[in-house]
Amino acid sequence: MNLELTILEILDTTQLQEMACGSFTFGDSTYMASGTYSETLMAANGCDSIVNLALTILENTSSSVTLSQEGSITWNGVVYNQSIDTTITLVNAAGCDSIVSLSIIIIPSDVFFTQFLEICDGEMIEVGSSVYSDMGTFIDTLSTQNGCCDSIVTTTVVLLSPIATPIVSRPFVLILATTQDYSSYQWRKDGTEIDGETSYQYNVTEAGSYQVEVSNDDGCTALSDPYNLGTTDVRESALASFMVYPNPTRANVTIQIPFAEEFNMEVTNVLGEIVLSQKLVNTETVLQISEFNKGIYFINLFNEKGNQTLRFVKN
Repeated sequence: MNLELTILEILDTTQLQEMACGSFTFGDSTYMASGTYSETLMAANGCDSIVNLALTILENTSSSVTLSQEGSITWNGVVYNQSIDTTITLVNAAGCDSIVSLSIIIIPSDVFFTQFLEICDGEMIEVGSSVYSDMGTFIDTLSTQNGCCDSIVTTTVVLLSPIATPIVSRPFVLILATTQDYSSYQWRKDGTEIDGETSYQYNVTEAGSYQVEVSNDDGCTALSDPYNLGTTDVRESALASFMVYPNPTRANVTIQIPFAEEFNMEVTNVLGEIVLSQKLVNTETVLQISEFNKGIYFINLFNEKGNQTLRFVKN
């Protein structure tokens, strides 16, 4: 009997050493780390070939470089005359990629600034160590923080329209006022702003030192000299502002008090007889006098702060 032997498969084993940057692809596999790997491949004759791979993975590297200098900068053999941000790929010591993020900053030898400033009369501006309060164009040389170059500042100063100092007057006994030539007003008492008092005039209610601050369309401000009112001034002025009307009258008469205080009231005739008495708690009180006899009557108002007498005629 003849024996026929057929060789179906011949196994071939290969040892392989490789070095790669970052990763290595072999067959259908990609390797990212160093190590020993086995791959079964198909040889040209259709048989299996076993490859034992000893793999060394080398690392790509990255870094950032920032350089600043006046004029120009030379780096890695290249001269840079302008500022730039770029990425450069070099070769590191392992023969792999070295990716460099490069930032070049070229500082000009001088930095120039121009500014226009408007100021009110009496104001001052500072540029470096210089102080300016007059109209004109001024040039200052300042040192920059890095100390490598100068900053040249050209300042043009413009004076705004002057504003006249307001004058406080007293046109009425309990009113302070200034002219209506300004854009805004703010009254002060004893140096403190009075809330809501932004008219050209102010109704005085108590003693104190009063001023008005004004501004014009350019935003410039001016402050008046103090106008001082003592307690006696305010009190006497207020008392002079008591009114009774209509006078003469037939049916009723209105008593007007300039400030909110409680008063005792007695109405007397020419003989000194009290014909009516009551308390007044409002700034205006209407008295019904239709039953009074014709003649002259006196309204006596008094409290702990003082007294006032008014006169009216009943027709």
